[in-house]
Amino acid sequence: EASDNFWANVSHIGCIARIKSIQPDRANGGVLKVLIEGKTRVRVNGITYGKNFITCEVEEIASICEDKEEQGILMSNLKEKFVELSASDRRYNAEIVRMIGGLNDADALVDSLSVLCIKDQDLQLKILEESDTNKRLEMAIGGINKALDIVALNKAISERVKQGMDKNQKEYYLREQMKAISSELGEDENEFDE
Repeated sequence: EASDNFWANVSHIGCIARIKSIQPDRANGGVLKVLIEGKTRVRVNGITYGKNFITCEVEEIASICEDKEEQGILMSNLKEKFVELSASDRRYNAEIVRMIGGLNDADALVDSLSVLCIKDQDLQLKILEESDTNKRLEMAIGGINKALDIVALNKAISERVKQGMDKNQKEYYLREQMKAISSELGEDENEFDE
């Protein structure tokens, strides 16, 4: 019963993956680091509980593409959006940008960028569940556009804060200069202490 409650809250969309390595992460108290490679997107149709294991009955989510020319344009657009995002976000280094630029499979491109750039889990699941590759590309472009909007907003907020600080620092510096000049002239320094 407890396991039924657990699985009721787990998405029925996922990936079949191959475990590439398992290593203890000594820097994080020995927590296991698991490196996996996604193989195919699946829908979970059933769950069977064994004594010491759980098995799932899955169905592959096959990709369809009716317009290859549109797909190529969408892929180029998505890659351009990622390059734009990487230019303003240091988390995406040159190696990641090269790897993404070298992807020629639309589904692999969408899957990679969904994990790297899209923080909205509902959107990630919609992208994972969608079978139409061009729709997946469009959703990923929308997700990266949202990430670009957030970066622009953060930059604008930082700029406003910096300008406010610069103004306050400039005023402080000028007041201190006026105090020093008044002191040199033997005038009352307190009139500049506002």
